[in-house]
Amino acid sequence: MGRSHSHEKKSNPSGRQHRSSEKWQIVPASPPWPLLGDWKFREIKAELWALGHYFVSLERDVLIVTDRARSRGEIEEEYEEEYGGFSPFALTLLQGQPELTQEVLPRLFRCSFLVSLWAVFESGTALCAEELRSANTTRLRLNDIRGDNFLDRAAKYFADVLGFQMLADQSVLPELKKLQTLRNAIAHGNGREGAVRDGLWRQIKGWSDELGSGVSTVGGNITLTKGFVRTLYQTVARALLSLVERTEHQFPGRDVLKPEVLDERAEAARKQVAKAVDKAIREALNPTGDLLK
Repeated sequence: MGRSHSHEKKSNPSGRQHRSSEKWQIVPASPPWPLLGDWKFREIKAELWALGHYFVSLERDVLIVTDRARSRGEIEEEYEEEYGGFSPFALTLLQGQPELTQEVLPRLFRCSFLVSLWAVFESGTALCAEELRSANTTRLRLNDIRGDNFLDRAAKYFADVLGFQMLADQSVLPELKKLQTLRNAIAHGNGREGAVRDGLWRQIKGWSDELGSGVSTVGGNITLTKGFVRTLYQTVARALLSLVERTEHQFPGRDVLKPEVLDERAEAARKQVAKAVDKAIREALNPTGDLLK
């Protein structure tokens, strides 16, 4: 009897539900905020928009990697064909694969994104500070201010020197401080216990001990959830866009580029961010420069 070709649902061996594409739309196809005004401010807006799209791309890659984890049978078959048997090395690979696909790759993807997210916030905040300084003919610059970290110095500079509010909503400050701390631990120690200063690690471990924090230090490495990184992106976008728009209002009448030029700049910003994050991931995977060529 011939095989029936009825419209049957395809099996899903993994048992996972397929994500709707609508759930990935944390940023629209075109910038939701107007890319108008001075070109310097437009660059910041374009970078934020591009970062949102890049986060979506990274999370899709994480999903693909974790969904395509090979089974023991597939690895056995591969080594039977290549080497004539199932070797101890293949068993080691099999035992380590869940950790690689479920922990290491998502950790590197998200931690590298966090470094770029902080870079956009810090550089954008510094640019606004410099524009306001130039308009006020103030000689003292942001880099002249002393403080424990960038947020500390920037808050002093905006309040005491510029007389301008850096954060329109002070409630986002704890999240920005958390982002800054994680960025430093990742950028200077790859988010690994022993490579990160003890005081910094204790602070991060305290977050890890909080239920539902989105931060974990299990295994001696900083691991972040998708939801946690997404919230930090949204926090940075709100805080920085508010600062940019309020700074723009101090400079009415500046030139406005044509829409096609804005599209080109936005695409260039997206590629620039993608290149930077890709480089960060490759350096994290290959610190000696001789494994990936």
